[in-house]
Amino acid sequence: MNFGQVNRPVFIGNGLKCALNSLVAIQALRSTKNTPEFFEWLKCPFTSGFQKSLPVYYVDKSLLDEGSVLRTELAELLLANLNFPEMEVEIVKCQEEPEMLLLNVLENGLPTAAVFVRNSGTEDKLALYLRGRKELEVHLESLAGKIYPFLLLSFKNKNSPMAQAEQLVLLRLKDGAKQAIDLSFKQFSKISLNRLLHEMSSRQQLIKQEGDTWSITETGRICLNHTERSE
Repeated sequence: MNFGQVNRPVFIGNGLKCALNSLVAIQALRSTKNTPEFFEWLKCPFTSGFQKSLPVYYVDKSLLDEGSVLRTELAELLLANLNFPEMEVEIVKCQEEPEMLLLNVLENGLPTAAVFVRNSGTEDKLALYLRGRKELEVHLESLAGKIYPFLLLSFKNKNSPMAQAEQLVLLRLKDGAKQAIDLSFKQFSKISLNRLLHEMSSRQQLIKQEGDTWSITETGRICLNHTERSE
């Protein structure tokens, strides 16, 4: 809010309530003296955990519906690889979002990690989400390495122009790095090449850019080889 020559931040609605709650909590926790150690602790008062999200673009969202063959395969793959020592796994059904596949990892009956796959409500994608305690990072990273390729290979919508263009880019880069990628086909005339390359590189790690050169990654090559074998 502007006060003459000065702009002042203000809290409105829920922001005001959150600000007051935070100030009351800080006041209750603070020591009698405002020591540097207290303010350093205040920057991160809770132990940080592990979290990772891995998106898959241009998907057939119906493949994640309850009862679908691929959903069953995905659930079995998750259960087979969520074999953390001395922990149990439960599948949680969400009435508000039935297509989401959610698994909780429990230690002594208490949640210690969660892994779920869900469709985006706003974008043409689904994603694998991994959350857990920091000490489970190695296990969760290993799980991601087995589940994410399965999602990339199985849930793409082959009728999507974006998915088809994605495959064409991988094919163009199959034999070596290139400075320019040509998508000059009628069916791709409405596709934004910049968007496609961004989602393929920074989001899905299928390709990478080094300077002004594009090349295919190992993950991209796995996807390409799978497509060529299935055709």
